[in-house]
Amino acid sequence: MKIRLIVFLSCFVGLVFFNNFADAATNSQIITIKNGWNIISTPRIVESHNFSIEENSSNFDIYILDPSSASNWSTMAQLNQTEFTPLFGYFINNKTGFDQTLTLNYKQDVPPNERLFSRDFLIKGWYSIGIANPSYSIKQYSVISTDTNNPSRILNSFNGNYSSVLDFTKDNFISNPDSVSLGNIWDNKTEGDINELNDFRDLKGYAIYINNPDVNYEGFQNNDDTEDIIKTAGELLVTANTANVEKVVVLSAAEPTTDVELAKVDFKAESNSLTLKTLKATVTSTGEIDESLVMPTIKLYDGTTLLSAQTVADGGVVVFDSLTIAIAKDTTKTLTFKGNFNKIATGFGQEAATVIVALTGVTQTEIIAEDANYDTVTTGNITATTAIGKKVYTYTKAPTVTLVSTSISATPDKANKEADATITFKIKANGGDIYLNDYDTATGATHRAITGASTDNGAEVVTYTFTSADATHDAVHHYYTVRNGEEKTFTLTVHTVSGGAGFYKSWVAAFRWGTVSTLEADRMASTYAITTLGLENLITNALNLTAS
Repeated sequence: MKIRLIVFLSCFVGLVFFNNFADAATNSQIITIKNGWNIISTPRIVESHNFSIEENSSNFDIYILDPSSASNWSTMAQLNQTEFTPLFGYFINNKTGFDQTLTLNYKQDVPPNERLFSRDFLIKGWYSIGIANPSYSIKQYSVISTDTNNPSRILNSFNGNYSSVLDFTKDNFISNPDSVSLGNIWDNKTEGDINELNDFRDLKGYAIYINNPDVNYEGFQNNDDTEDIIKTAGELLVTANTANVEKVVVLSAAEPTTDVELAKVDFKAESNSLTLKTLKATVTSTGEIDESLVMPTIKLYDGTTLLSAQTVADGGVVVFDSLTIAIAKDTTKTLTFKGNFNKIATGFGQEAATVIVALTGVTQTEIIAEDANYDTVTTGNITATTAIGKKVYTYTKAPTVTLVSTSISATPDKANKEADATITFKIKANGGDIYLNDYDTATGATHRAITGASTDNGAEVVTYTFTSADATHDAVHHYYTVRNGEEKTFTLTVHTVSGGAGFYKSWVAAFRWGTVSTLEADRMASTYAITTLGLENLITNALNLTAS
């Protein structure tokens, strides 16, 4: 037995794996035969079959394991078979170099006496077998969350007469349980642990070693439609997660900064369950032409589970392939992009730069997904936008700003023509000390770190000041200091004299800071865009004023 098994295994060195499909036609099924070896069977009587390319020895080899043959292999002709026959397993070698299909056209209205199948095993050895047992076999497209332990039921007539059963498709089962491809990993079980094999499924073939001959294998078919599960094409909806915000990231000048969150993306499966296979993204940075100098690695996470880590190529393109991310029908899977940043070093442009991640494209070549029919989700069934991430601003030293409160009210005794507003917020220094100018003269107004503004309803007059009760203040050189790691509270006061009648709001109009205190220009070297980084909420409600 060991010698025969070794010979048997050696015949399959270099086999590749592929996927199996079934058609929605009522009385036929289609199997996709990819380049290389396949093992199939038929659960019903086949009236005719046809390949998508001419069936000849240049394109296909078809063999059956047969210990009565000197080579242990037989062709269909040697077994006097003109059609694929229930209970037999067929090894098909596709030599065309391309995907082909095999269509099995089933006999209709099979009389009762022909619906019962029987096969004799007269000598010891390996046999290739098929599955024809609708009571226990799993049909194509069936999604079974729990293993049914059907091998022992289907092979019941073999009890006490076999020593091994081989499933050639173990390594493909998770991504495609209907796969008929011969994978790199074969699963061999004995009668005692037979149910540790994956469930037997229609159209797949297996091998069994008979150690007590004169055994009879039985099966049967029904006359129902083969289309028990409708083949509905899957659709994929890809959207940026609502939690994404623009933010500041403080990078180290001494060592790389790892696992910086760039974006969360929601993938929703519609119409059918999906498996995400490949995802292409592009990283863009204002810091360097070659994005890999800024971020050499980008990672894809499902929650806290790392799915893939890929090198960023010059140009920022990243390809996450070999994914097997299952998304059940009508559910959403949220994935997270994270990046590893290089240290900010002299000569590199990460300081005060922006980084953003986006999908490379929204077609079936950039987002490759497979539905429960094992069909690729087509471009027409993908709804997505490339814009998934928000800008990430990179610095070695930078503040974060958090709103505390806002208020606005009419100035007393001004006939509802003037308003006073306050905006209170906290500033935290990250990575180093932060310096904020506070000039309050007319000539120094443009040099204030924090400036205010109000709604333009026609020639209004706006004056403002900002102060801090707890930040260190240099009254001579006109600046506040926030030490690294400290958080201080600031209040911007804005006074507005209306121009025309209307609603007025006040807000933080500019935010600048420095990381060196020596010169005024140093203290104004960096700036935040007011529409980003959480500063957009530093604004009051609207107040209706009378025209001045």
